[in-house]
Amino acid sequence: MKRFEFRLQRVMDARESEKKQRQRALGDAQRQLGEAELVLKSLETELANNNTAQKKLTKGTAKISDLQVLDKWKNHLIKQISAQSAEVRRHQKAVEKRREELVEISREKKVLERLKEKKQEEHQKEMMTSQQNFLDEVGARNQQNHLS
Repeated sequence: MKRFEFRLQRVMDARESEKKQRQRALGDAQRQLGEAELVLKSLETELANNNTAQKKLTKGTAKISDLQVLDKWKNHLIKQISAQSAEVRRHQKAVEKRREELVEISREKKVLERLKEKKQEEHQKEMMTSQQNFLDEVGARNQQNHLS
């Protein structure tokens, strides 16, 4: 019996390798996004603490210089938050792009897997038909030998 060989096996293997590579790239992008989000959250917490400190100082007898320092720091934090928010959005877009790439290569691989399954079934049917024909032929010869 002829062994089944899928002629697109190398292509399928390449797609599998590419899929693993894209999974790693997605994981890296997600990790970078998580890190950027942590930095943003930290900046937002620091801004909230700064606002609380400003409110406490304004309720009591505060020096103008202390309020100016806190206000300058607040403006600096707002700029950093804005820049970090842009960084988070950039990482979110990168994650989405990597996810779409992974979905696409997964689809391509799935198509090849279905094709392989279909070809295996066809091969199996051919082998069964060939085997049945052989058995029918052997049976016919045996019957002729018994009749002679």
